Amino acid sequence: MGETVWNLRKVKHLKKKQLVLYNLLMLFIAFLAFYIENDWSIYVLAGLTLVMSWSIIANMVYTLKTGKVLGTKASRRVQAFDRDYLGEKRWKKRKQIGTVIMILFSIGFTAFLLNIDLNSMDMDFPTDALPLFGAWGGFNAGEINRVRKLQ
Repeated sequence: MGETVWNLRKVKHLKKKQLVLYNLLMLFIAFLAFYIENDWSIYVLAGLTLVMSWSIIANMVYTLKTGKVLGTKASRRVQAFDRDYLGEKRWKKRKQIGTVIMILFSIGFTAFLLNIDLNSMDMDFPTDALPLFGAWGGFNAGEINRVRKLQ
């Protein structure tokens, strides 16, 4: 496979654009969770979370098996850059680790939901969402740091 020359300024722009899209998605999820928690059943929120996590896993497994990336043109370009930048072996290892972590999380979350009485749970949105917001902030800090490190 020949070496691909990447315009780092363009890649950084695409990564920032992708980060903005992830943030908009997280904002949408936070508002959806708040709305569901106040107006609908906790079962709807749990079900949507399960569907999303298993859909993400399906996408990750598909990418690992076929090497093709599903998503927007920008995300496909960013993934292609990461693959070239890290090297095929290191990229695949990182993808495998991420996939295994997501599978373990989803299996644990599914088992948790099947074994707990959700009706007995009290939801207090601002307090219960703090771990989500902490993870969101950590993700943003990590992505911004990775974009800055690109050379």
